[in-house]
Amino acid sequence: MINHRRFAMTQATQKTWFITGASSGLGRAMTEQLLERGDCVAATLRRPERLDELKTRYGDRLWVAAMDVTDTAAIRATVGGPSLSSAESMWWLVMLAMACSAQERS
Repeated sequence: MINHRRFAMTQATQKTWFITGASSGLGRAMTEQLLERGDCVAATLRRPERLDELKTRYGDRLWVAAMDVTDTAAIRATVGGPSLSSAESMWWLVMLAMACSAQERS
């Protein structure tokens, strides 16, 4: 589950991004670019070990979780569970819909 408080306490110049599909393609490129410029990234992907190198390099600025955007239960477990209000749930669904989630199957 995302530690919202830890990400909220970043420096004023840092932004925090939620990116799905961070293992390859546009999601991976955005994750790398955002970390390089000093931002924080909450990255989700089906195989978190694919970001081990970035996690080693950027430490606490990169939060990684296993999540398949086609699995509703996994989404709830990752972004806050059933305790979210309807408004919060809708906000997260919009975030997920807008995130760069490539539906590649390997």
